[in-house]
Order: sequence, then structure tokens, then C-alpha cells
Amino acid sequence: AATGAFGFTFEIGPTEFHPPFEDVVDEYVGANRPGGGNRAAYLIALAHAADTRAHGVLTGRAPAGATLTLTRDASTTTWDGSSPARLRTTLVVPRSGRFTWHVNPSTRPTSQRAEKYRLTCDDGRGKARATRVRVDRGEQVRLTLRRC
Repeated sequence: AATGAFGFTFEIGPTEFHPPFEDVVDEYVGANRPGGGNRAAYLIALAHAADTRAHGVLTGRAPAGATLTLTRDASTTTWDGSSPARLRTTLVVPRSGRFTWHVNPSTRPTSQRAEKYRLTCDDGRGKARATRVRVDRGEQVRLTLRRC
């Protein structure tokens, strides 16, 4: 929930968690079921994950070999309070110096505002610079990080 993603646990069989093999196959291919079964559900989830309207994208230039790190503290409302989370993801800039980074969406699926991230650029030689980045679902933000 902290990344705004939906988590699923697929129940394989109609009556038990570890059904006979033939029931697993029928459930997977959607035999005698509307909607196509678990295979169709996995393909829908895959298509959504690849859809850039569902997450932000950072593109730009940075020193080759630099490590970029995005950090964001999030708090997701739960039925009895909230659940804090620190999100951290890294990317090593390729030799070309150009990068495209698909970023997790808002902490709340219903959030109406872009999330703020702390972006750190580390050149590996003890020099690191930090900046703030805002990116929303469906948005592409271009960055130029000439120096770390």
C-alpha cells in the first residue's frame, strides 16, 4: 500500500488452496469461468504495471556510473491509524549518461497530488548532492544532473 500498488493473492482452487493439478490448470486458463481465469488476471496486472499513466517517469542525464537514490517517507491510512514506510530505490546511470526511471506512484491510490522524493546523486568518489523531485502518475519529469 505504501507504493500505491495493489497486492493480490491468487486462490488457485475453487474449494481448497492446493487442489488437484487438473483444477489448477482449469483455474489458470479460466475453463468454464467468465473473465478468463488467473492467467487473464495476471495479464491485466502486467499491462497496468507497464502503463505509464499509472506511475511517474524520470528521464535525464547524469554522470555515467553515478548512483541515483530516491527516498520518500510515506504514511498509509489504515482502519486503526496509519502505517509508516520509508521507500528507497536506486538506479546506476549507464555509460551513455542518459536514464529513464519508472517511479512508484503515490502512497495513496486516491491521492490528488504529486509525491515528493529526495533524490541523491552519488558519483562514487565521496561527493553526493541531494535535491527534491516531484512526479505524479502519468507525468514525465526531465532532470539534468551534470554534477553529483
